[in-house]
This record gives sequence, C-alpha cells and structure tokens, in this order.
Amino acid sequence: MSAKPIIERETLIEGSIKIIKKQGIENLSARNLAKEVGCSTQPIFRLFKNMEDLKMTVYDIVYDFHNKYINKENNHQVPFIGVGLSYIKFAKKEKNLFKFLFMSSASKNNNILDMAENESGRKYAEMIQKSTGLSFSASKQIYINTWLIIHGIASMIATTNSELSDEEIENIIFDAFKGYRQVSMNKELNNRYKKNM
Repeated sequence: MSAKPIIERETLIEGSIKIIKKQGIENLSARNLAKEVGCSTQPIFRLFKNMEDLKMTVYDIVYDFHNKYINKENNHQVPFIGVGLSYIKFAKKEKNLFKFLFMSSASKNNNILDMAENESGRKYAEMIQKSTGLSFSASKQIYINTWLIIHGIASMIATTNSELSDEEIENIIFDAFKGYRQVSMNKELNNRYKKNM
C-alpha cells in the first residue's frame, strides 16, 4: 500500500492563492482547498489553527508580492505616479488578488490615513517631497489626495469592465497630482508671505 504524500504548508498556501486568483476569496474554504491540492481537510487544520489563520498567512504573502510588483523601478517623470500606475496595473492583471487585499473582510490596508503613517506611506510622501520641493506635511497630503483617486480607479477596474485606456488613466492621475501640488505650493507661499508681513 503506497503512503499518502505529506502535505506541506507551502502547498496549501499555493493552492489557496490559486483559488483566490481564479474564483475569489469567497470561494476559499477547507473543502475547496483540499480538493485543489488533492488531500483531505485534515492537513489544513494540522498546519494552521483555522481557516482564518491560513487566510492571514496567505494575505501577508500576497501583500508582499503586491508591494514588490508596485515598487519595482519605474521610469515615470514623477516616480510616485509610476507607483500609482503599477498599483492600477496590478488591479487590472490580478483582479481577485486586488479585491482580496483591499476590498475584502481580510483587508488590513483599507484606511488611507493609516497607510499615510506607515513605512510605505512615509516613503511615498518623501518621494513626492523630493520631486516637488514641498514640505513633508504638504507632500503627505498630496499622497493622500492622489492615492484616493488611484485607489478609486484601481477598485473600479478590479470590479467592472472599465474601458479607460492606460493613457486616460495616466492623464487623470497626473492632472490630479499637478492640481494638488499647485494648491500645496500656493498654501506654502501664502504662509511664508504672512510670516514676513
């Protein structure tokens, strides 16, 4: 009698990601995962506390993959906009993974104000500060305002059959960025003027 193959954590994680990519997070269950990897449900609950533990493990791995995808080097004249365009491309290419990360009950990253305070948010604000010469607080506000538009477009693309072209998307984001940058420049100039009066 041949021994049953030993199921590893990695096999269950890879199987979970396949299910999410193809069918969405709502279809990730112990039964569906067992069927995907060809085992009983027993190894799932031997290797993970419960399905929630498995989902959180998968979430962290997918989020890391997403971060590497959007932060790869880009040649955009405004690097922050390049990051935003990569974020939208990820939503277009990996609709179900995007929904899992940012539009599901599993999401750990759905508050833009919290995101602005974490390491990535500070990095993006510094990126904006470097390209605009504005203060860090003004750059952080530009990040928040522009990211709301970027996330809105990405969410629309992930959930609909949006027909916006890459060029149209870039123009919308670039125009918004320039508008917020101009508002911030005007505020900083007004503040300097008032201080010198």
